[in-house]
Amino acid sequence: MCRSMLRSLLAACVGASFTLFGSAGAFAAPGPPATIPSCQYTSDNTHALPFCSTGQTTGISLPTNSTASYAFNYPGDNSNITFTASLDPIDPSNATAAGFNVFDTNSKAVPPSPVEVATVASDGISNDPHSMQFNYSSGTPGPVTLQLFNYTSNTVTFSLNDSGLQLNTGSGSVTTPVTLQLGSAPPAASGSSPAPPTPGQPATTPKSASGAPATIQSCQYTSDNTHPLPFCSTGQTTAVTVPSNGSVTYQFNYPGDNSNITVTAMISPVDPSSATAVGFNVFDTATKATPPVPVEVATIASNQISGDPHSMQFNYSSGITGPVTLQLFNYESTAATFNISDSGLVLNTGSGGVTSPVTLQLS
Repeated sequence: MCRSMLRSLLAACVGASFTLFGSAGAFAAPGPPATIPSCQYTSDNTHALPFCSTGQTTGISLPTNSTASYAFNYPGDNSNITFTASLDPIDPSNATAAGFNVFDTNSKAVPPSPVEVATVASDGISNDPHSMQFNYSSGTPGPVTLQLFNYTSNTVTFSLNDSGLQLNTGSGSVTTPVTLQLGSAPPAASGSSPAPPTPGQPATTPKSASGAPATIQSCQYTSDNTHPLPFCSTGQTTAVTVPSNGSVTYQFNYPGDNSNITVTAMISPVDPSSATAVGFNVFDTATKATPPVPVEVATIASNQISGDPHSMQFNYSSGITGPVTLQLFNYESTAATFNISDSGLVLNTGSGGVTSPVTLQLS
């Protein structure tokens, strides 16, 4: 009798489990919330900085090597919006590897360069190694995008709130609530977005004003029994220095024939404990979001050459024609030098590999 009842109860529980899980078979991790409302900020004698008076926060979990973007329309009246976030977990020794990129209509490059980068290292709240606060204000109207990034080796949860738009009228401050929208930037109130690059053509004119080399020539790669991976037969590399919290981008035209290009880099200095904080974002014409999401992220943590904690190698191939951009990024606290070589485009014809030289253009 008791055993029969127990079996019935177990069967009912199992049936309920299948009903709850459905075809997913397991609880799915929730994605980023679609919207984030603002909060009324205040100040007092016990907090070092303004804070949300209700304690309201919104949690956004970012897996390693990923981003999430939120956008809002900004009036261009120099009103101030304050963002506060607690990041968990965050290793203080790797505090530049997670944070926020801020983009607005002044971000003209393709892919755009942030007008502001905020991390716990640069914008930490005193006496709290997990929290940060930063501000945005501008005289330029249009969409503003916050790109939350996580280049640490673990999932990081951002507990975020913001103050809304605070305009100083001279006789006091007027606050306008803001709702952050998940995804691409909302349409600007006026003006138009720049046209996308024509497939097969560089998106921007090469330049060398940043101090980085204007071009990087490809190298003939080879293999032997003493190297674990293909390598440049001449030993040729090009040095590109990327400042702390900065990036440098190069571009080339890709034929869309699934040919393979191999990129090798030795990065110095790099701290093995923060090996996700420097590397490459790869963008191509499959990247439609604003700001774009990389089709590939390569770091020493994910693409290390065996036995060398300072070197990495990765590949790109695709069936899509058009410009491909390599964005060298550095979220370390010091400048990093990338010594780069690439193989050119190697097409497997069935009877062997045919190599087409490639010139990477600074953009």
